[in-house]
Amino acid sequence: MKGIVNSVYVGKVVPFTRPDSFTGIFKKEVNHLVSVGYEGIEGDEIGDLKVHGGPEKAIHVYPLEHYKKWKAEFPDCPFFDNAGAFGENFSTIGLDESQVFVGDIFSIGTAVVEVSQGRLPCWK
Repeated sequence: MKGIVNSVYVGKVVPFTRPDSFTGIFKKEVNHLVSVGYEGIEGDEIGDLKVHGGPEKAIHVYPLEHYKKWKAEFPDCPFFDNAGAFGENFSTIGLDESQVFVGDIFSIGTAVVEVSQGRLPCWK
């Protein structure tokens, strides 16, 4: 299976919508090597550990190809101009739901990662 990691994103937790609620969805692209560990990517923070993060949800991956559909549906929304809008840590090219399955294992740099589940949206 051919595919690449197009870009890597990390973010800090910030307050969000409700009192005492936080989000880590606002990520920025990094252009340097990062460490990938059991709990996620170095420098990335998780806003709600009840539904995100941990060893089963350490890295969020989203295909760059999907942005074309979102931009067509919402042409005036600047969020869909670039990858990172869905809080993904890895933007990929050539790896989407038609080719990637739970249990698949990938080498990304020196890291070995396994697909553990599809992304489930939270209340935010």
